[in-house]
Amino acid sequence: MLQYITYVLADYVKENDKRHEEESKAGHTKLKHSTAKDFKLPPVLPIVFYDGKTKWRSSLNLIDRTELSDIFYKYIPKFEYELVDLNKYSRDDLVNLGNLLSLILIVDKVREEDDLELLNTLPNDYLDKLKLNVPDHLLKLMADCMKLFLIKAEIEDEKIEAITEKLYQRRFVDMFDVQFSFKEIEKRVARESTRKAAIEIAKKLLQKGLSVADISESTGLDEELIEQLKFDVSKNVVLA
Repeated sequence: MLQYITYVLADYVKENDKRHEEESKAGHTKLKHSTAKDFKLPPVLPIVFYDGKTKWRSSLNLIDRTELSDIFYKYIPKFEYELVDLNKYSRDDLVNLGNLLSLILIVDKVREEDDLELLNTLPNDYLDKLKLNVPDHLLKLMADCMKLFLIKAEIEDEKIEAITEKLYQRRFVDMFDVQFSFKEIEKRVARESTRKAAIEIAKKLLQKGLSVADISESTGLDEELIEQLKFDVSKNVVLA
């Protein structure tokens, strides 16, 4: 964290002096050169976003990690970082923030394929708000973060590409509405090998708009049963 802080400050000094030189040549500048006596560095707020399963146990202060700190106290860099434990925040807590960072942190909650439901059910007004407020130059950063988290969750490459493509098109509302391939469905049914699992998969596919015939072929369930599931899903009935 100390390294990150010094990188930020070094970059600030570099950019400040570059602008100072350019504006001075143009005959007007309010910037102070970093060598000036009254030049001041900006404050840096260090934050750690933690998503691990175990409790965070590291000290928040560098001095606690330094030998002989009681003797050399005044020579040791003094700062604390803010810890944001993401495990303490639900998806809806993050939705209420309504900004780009909140979406990135929600995607970070995806740990496996089934967790995509966290993204499929995001409120439309939240996604509409993002569409309006996220500037173009941050879309790539957003896409890169999503790719990283979805790869970590072992989401298929095709799905990740579909999601990021919609992101670049600013199709935020249906960005996470990615279809399952029939081969993937068959693998799931074979792996779980229970009627209950097949029914749960069928309900999800109905919500995604697949036809009764296609769902029957992929899950092995009777079309009559799927028609009943379709009715129940449309009425928001939860089957026992």
